[in-house]
Amino acid sequence: MKLKAADIAKDILEAKEAKKISFGTKQTMELLKSGNLNRVIYAQSLPEHIVVELKHYAKLKEVALDEFLGTNMDLGVVAKRAHSIAMIGF
Repeated sequence: MKLKAADIAKDILEAKEAKKISFGTKQTMELLKSGNLNRVIYAQSLPEHIVVELKHYAKLKEVALDEFLGTNMDLGVVAKRAHSIAMIGF
């Protein structure tokens, strides 16, 4: 599903408060492959080869996958981080 900032801000903040969130491609992909995530949100600017791999593992592990309609910089702002974020998992 494709989402805008207003659609995901609340979910991200709740996951941050519960300390059940991962930031970044490497950490999120590791957790996804091990089956420890329920949902992944990725920035629209994520390279296509990573999106293909992400979709593959999300389907295998039956994890909800959402595309954020913005860049990794925009996703970092929504997550209230001082840097860009390409992928978030929780």
